[in-house]
Amino acid sequence: MATPPDYPLIRSNLEFELGELSKFLAGAKPVEAEGAAYRAVGKQLRRLGLCHLLEEADGATLADRLAASGRAYLAFLPRVRWTELKKPYELCASRADPFFDALAAGDVAGAAEIGRLSAPSWFDGDEYEEDFAYVRALMALLGDGKAPSPDVEPHLATLHRAAAESDEQKVALCDALHARSQDDLDEALAAHARARQAAVAEERKNPVVEPSWLATEAYVDVEALALIRLATLLGLHAPTELRFAPRAARIATLARVPEPGAWRLVAEG
Repeated sequence: MATPPDYPLIRSNLEFELGELSKFLAGAKPVEAEGAAYRAVGKQLRRLGLCHLLEEADGATLADRLAASGRAYLAFLPRVRWTELKKPYELCASRADPFFDALAAGDVAGAAEIGRLSAPSWFDGDEYEEDFAYVRALMALLGDGKAPSPDVEPHLATLHRAAAESDEQKVALCDALHARSQDDLDEALAAHARARQAAVAEERKNPVVEPSWLATEAYVDVEALALIRLATLLGLHAPTELRFAPRAARIATLARVPEPGAWRLVAEG
């Protein structure tokens, strides 16, 4: 039998890492290094929130930590000059994980702004085109949080061309959301959960997998929570049950939108 995760220890380690990131970001850094650090901040906050959810069924704290991830990243994005990046890897749109964090938390306005400010173009050689098109299509479907943006169709067309054979599940998800098709969405979310289950099983074999990932993101898929939130914003219904998307996380309400620097208070304990 597997040993249950030691969540207090994991939380302590994550808070320590957040503290180190806070020190790192105190001084001037190249924008690429700063972006990588803010993605790391988001990762620690996401896993801290998931610790609270999995240990205490505390969805409210999860929502707060996810929203803090989104707002920290959003405060950084205006400093990026996309045409001037020398090493864009960490800042590719397909790696804008805080977009999913903010959307899953219910900070729709924050997620919409992340979508508006994220990389507008595909960085060939630093990300797969289908991954870029998938995330940009979801951002476009969210739009300003009230209606999709006009560039949904171009991103969907790119996704169909780039991922038709390599990632049919992502194509089906975006098509279902765009068409507002409940039946297609239910099938696509179920396929997403199966793909996630396979990915988790594979990652568990990785000898260098991070223990904090195994204790948190191996059980809950924040991307799935974000997809469910987006579906409801588009007038669709969330599935009653979906693996990796527990009800305690889906019904959690964000009490208030955190300030951009709220994550530093978490780092300080």
